[in-house]
Amino acid sequence: TPKQQQAFRSRLSQVQKVIEQNEKERTDRTEYVASPGLGPSGRLRGRVVIAYVFIDDGKESRWSKRNRQAVLGSMDRVEKWYGQWAERYGGEGLEFVRRVFVYDRDPLLRNAFEELINRDVQTGYDLAERMVELEGAETVNGFLERLRVEERADQVVLLLHVNKQSRSYALRCSYGCWSEAEYAFLFQTNSFNDWDALLYAQAHEGLHLFGADDLYNIDKARDYAVRDIMNHLPRYLFEARIDSITAYAIGWLADQPEAPFPIEDAGGSP
Repeated sequence: TPKQQQAFRSRLSQVQKVIEQNEKERTDRTEYVASPGLGPSGRLRGRVVIAYVFIDDGKESRWSKRNRQAVLGSMDRVEKWYGQWAERYGGEGLEFVRRVFVYDRDPLLRNAFEELINRDVQTGYDLAERMVELEGAETVNGFLERLRVEERADQVVLLLHVNKQSRSYALRCSYGCWSEAEYAFLFQTNSFNDWDALLYAQAHEGLHLFGADDLYNIDKARDYAVRDIMNHLPRYLFEARIDSITAYAIGWLADQPEAPFPIEDAGGSP
């Protein structure tokens, strides 16, 4: 129908804008920084706690029960995709356990999203810290360590989801964990039906926390690992790969792969 065609063109236009933005950043960097073994989500292996936080300010980012269920269903698919790629690299089986939280009714959320969208690190840190304080923890990583112990897990990852369309980002531990905080903010609605935008955001930002770096903004990665999810924006998640450079960064490979650009290891011990 004309209405469906218009909706499709609108969504296609938004996808194209993301691709064009990534290509604008293609020459931003010359070096890849891997950080396996650092922080609460040091490596993607073993039993992994996914701490999923829905941020609801009652205005710009609202979450109905149905929307939350849909998003968690998307995360189920991401976890399955992680597991399939882990098996391809001969790793131990991954086991995921979910801990779900709703962060709402906090004055700190008022007018915070503009700063978050502009990647204001301090605002993001303040919100993450405030959320864990409400859960009785002193630091973000202290909160994550508590979850890890409670669930008898090996790793724990924190995803904070805003129901608003913008660009997601992660704050990962690299060369240490100076802020005592490792987390990702997801800015993605569940409204796209013709491509896996939400799954991509969840999978991509999650891999950052496990130690992977971006490839799309490294000049000499234009023709390297072109279908890796850190380099490529897939229409569907199953079209994306985890190539050797990302596998190395998240702790699946011991040996650093060859690449047409320098790879710096800013991680912890094997």
